[in-house]
Amino acid sequence: MARVYILIFILFILGGIGYGAYYIYNDTMQRMAVLRENNAKLEVALDSKDAVIEELQNNVQKQIELSNELNTKLAAAEKENTKIRDKLAEGNLVSDSLKDPKVMEQKINEEVSNIFGTLSDSTK
Repeated sequence: MARVYILIFILFILGGIGYGAYYIYNDTMQRMAVLRENNAKLEVALDSKDAVIEELQNNVQKQIELSNELNTKLAAAEKENTKIRDKLAEGNLVSDSLKDPKVMEQKINEEVSNIFGTLSDSTK
């Protein structure tokens, strides 16, 4: 009878060990599946991040080019403004207008057109 109890005890222990190994195996496989899914998600996120970084770098480059272009146009507009300011400083508008109002009106209208044209060109 003692042998039967020992045999049952040994079978019980081996069954427990077998169930423990089965449980650990299933748990490990589930964890590996979760890790595989997370790895795939991380790879997609990494690719998205790289694409966004590349696009941001391209946008920064475009902004630099546009800023340089605007600075060039601004310098040209300032040069035109300086010319106009110098012309206005050279002559006396009131006395010139009294002498020949039609000619002065035409000159003023031309210069105003030039100013607005320059401003329009610099804001494109």
